[in-house]
Amino acid sequence: MIKIPDLIQLNDWEPKKFLRTMAAIHLAMLGAIGLDFMGLEIPILRQVVSFIYLTFVPGIIILKLLKLHKLGVTVTILLSAGLSISFLMFSGFFLNSVLSFLKINSPLSFQNVVIFITALVAILCILSYRIDKFYDNELPPLKISYSVLYLILLPVLSIVGTYFVNFHNNNIVILILIVLIALIPVLVALNKIPSELYPLAVFVIAISLLFHYSLISTYLIGWDIHIEYYLHQLVVDNKYWNSRISGNANAMLSIVILPAIYSYFLTIDVAWIFKIVYPIIFSLVPLGLYCVYQNQIKNDKLAFYSVFFFISFFAFFTELLSLARQQIAELFFLLLIFLTVQDTPNKNIRNILLLIFSASLVTSHYGLSYIYVYLIIFIFLFSIDVIRTSKMQFLMLPEFNLKKLPLTYFVAFYIVFLLLWYMNVSSSSAFESIVKIGDKIYGSIFTDFFGIGNRDPNLLMAIGVKDPTFPSLERDVHRGLQLITQFFIIIGLIKIIISREFSKFKAEYFYLIAGSFTFLLLSLLPNFAESFNMSRIYHVALFALSPLFVIGGIFFIEKSIKIIKIKNKLKQNYVFLILIMGVLVPYFLFNTGFIYELTNDTPTSISLGIERMKNDNITKVNLYNAYTPEQDVYSARWFNKNKDNNKRLYADSGSRNVLISYGKTQPYKINSIFFKGGKLNEYELNRIDYYIYLRNLNVCDNIYQGSVELDTSSSILPIFNKFGLFKIYSNRCSEIFTK
Repeated sequence: MIKIPDLIQLNDWEPKKFLRTMAAIHLAMLGAIGLDFMGLEIPILRQVVSFIYLTFVPGIIILKLLKLHKLGVTVTILLSAGLSISFLMFSGFFLNSVLSFLKINSPLSFQNVVIFITALVAILCILSYRIDKFYDNELPPLKISYSVLYLILLPVLSIVGTYFVNFHNNNIVILILIVLIALIPVLVALNKIPSELYPLAVFVIAISLLFHYSLISTYLIGWDIHIEYYLHQLVVDNKYWNSRISGNANAMLSIVILPAIYSYFLTIDVAWIFKIVYPIIFSLVPLGLYCVYQNQIKNDKLAFYSVFFFISFFAFFTELLSLARQQIAELFFLLLIFLTVQDTPNKNIRNILLLIFSASLVTSHYGLSYIYVYLIIFIFLFSIDVIRTSKMQFLMLPEFNLKKLPLTYFVAFYIVFLLLWYMNVSSSSAFESIVKIGDKIYGSIFTDFFGIGNRDPNLLMAIGVKDPTFPSLERDVHRGLQLITQFFIIIGLIKIIISREFSKFKAEYFYLIAGSFTFLLLSLLPNFAESFNMSRIYHVALFALSPLFVIGGIFFIEKSIKIIKIKNKLKQNYVFLILIMGVLVPYFLFNTGFIYELTNDTPTSISLGIERMKNDNITKVNLYNAYTPEQDVYSARWFNKNKDNNKRLYADSGSRNVLISYGKTQPYKINSIFFKGGKLNEYELNRIDYYIYLRNLNVCDNIYQGSVELDTSSSILPIFNKFGLFKIYSNRCSEIFTK
């Protein structure tokens, strides 16, 4: 009998059995592609088989090549996914580079990519058969209990719920989903969910939350995702990645190579790759964090609550979904943390994996790569002999075992690789960005350090400062909860330092906590936050800091109980319940927008309040800057097919997204129809021939977005008459004019 854990840990199988299984998966994937070519398409078959093949098979084979066995189901999933994605990105990069050097046209064509990837996987599989030896790893079968069924139900509800929102304007299923997710920490505290199911619970919570947002609308949602979609289309249309195109995003293999390979094999539009495949990969990040926390805290429940807190911050399931490259990069960021703090029997294999994942991080997201540079340098400084002897002994700080992690060589490799990549790809734009950010940070130290300064809404929301735009009792409570969670993090940090609990942590993890906390304090500098986006900084800092919320919260509750002199000492589970019911669950319900929907307050969630957002001018603008109406997609596609490239294009600032992605318009060719402040740019409109693109928000709601302000006073359509403009396209809610 083949058990579910056995199917996941294929690297532990006997060589012949492993080879036969890999051959069967390989042939199944090729067969699904062949059936499509013969016109015998079987719905979903090719997509499912190809996804499993691309996401796990190369990594499983590499694990077997490296002779890594008995890792456990969770670690096997994490490492195989990380290695598979690294394999796909660098294989595509190698194919593009070599065939381009040989002057072969269309190096990234469908045929070239499929043949190269499948041939390379087959070769690696045969090598693993010859190199690896048999390892017997008998595993217990997965028991199907009511808890398992409960957890598996959540992603199903997420998918069904988004269907009802998209096609029936009904959010009841998603409301039920959020309630069921909020019950899970309570069930964990009451021991109703066994600890062996915590990893499954983490994964299904993460994927359910991600799907409940990403599957809203059949089109792209977010901001940066539109330029990522545009760059992907350039690769697929040209069958070639032009590394000389300037722009930070174009240097990221996670959006120029990886989605192209997935779209070729799965034969679906990359919008659905971003909506389905990337969230599944991204949901492995909380799963990996659970392993890290469990290893360091040595308590399954505390590890679970720490991950639940990490997931509950709104950026995880909203903002990050509009950043495909960061989703992939965070998996590598997580794997680097995991390998840094996890003890492995073979240090050489561990170092190889560190090099692979660090290179993958660099080629996935420049911002996160720079943050990781800061963190590893911070850790490295505390590992050198001078500090270890003069400071650690005095402060009794944890010491490193440098034999397990050669930090000097790793830091040198990472920085050199980062500089070489960013200085030689995409006209060095990613390298220039960090230079500019550094200049801003330097200036802010002297100008804004002692004052709050001008803060963007993300910064206000993330650090708990009151936002006067939407005053309400609900928002005051939400802000209070945000401040409480941050207070608990600070208490947790103080506790582990004063009580010397950091001695329980591995040295690298303790300094990761210290580095993340320091980085978070540094990010309060206004110019720094504006460059990086505060909500994302806080999200990244929570990779290390989330356990401090639980540690600090439990400590605070226990001390409060003693102060009020409760005679009977509460059991640990009741302390957990106070923290969960009093802070964690309400925090989660506010961040998902559940409370705002129940109280009919101004909505914050597109999934729950999209119809109410459309009826309020302020939330309507925020909505349509992230949500792409169908009419805008149709008009942008029509414009792409019928435009005269010699004419200039004008639009309001919010139209850039749809024109870049679905209109395939180069970003620098889109000009603002307004001056800063919302005034119509009549001087430009009198000069030359051009197009004017009006989106849904402009035509149906009479709202125009300039660089800074909104103009809702009067329609600009009558003004067009004096410029000699005439309408060449209309679908009632999106129009195009020309002169």
